[in-house]
Amino acid sequence: MAYITSSVEYAIHCLLFLVNNEDKPLSSKDLAELQGVSPSFMAKIFPKLEKAKLVLAQEGIRGGYLLARPADEISFLDIVNAIEGEKPLFECQEVRGKCAVFNSAPPDWATHKDNSFGKE
Repeated sequence: MAYITSSVEYAIHCLLFLVNNEDKPLSSKDLAELQGVSPSFMAKIFPKLEKAKLVLAQEGIRGGYLLARPADEISFLDIVNAIEGEKPLFECQEVRGKCAVFNSAPPDWATHKDNSFGKE
């Protein structure tokens, strides 16, 4: 099962279209047509991007969406979290506590959060 859904991919493409549109707003309908998907599918993506403060909605007859901040301040993780919500990438198995190198008795520095790696 894919962790990142197609909604993230379409969101990335939409944001790229907005970057290249020279500060002219694009509607979710226009962005749906550019990518060959239904406007209703795209309409579910943009509220999430707006809530995450990645885009701004501009109302009116020439309204649409603009980037909320410069493109170089938007990370891939920002987009994934906006669409998918913040989720862990994996379930921690606490492998440090089971490591064969330490004969199942790892030193404190290997299993505590401060992780100073033996440095005092």
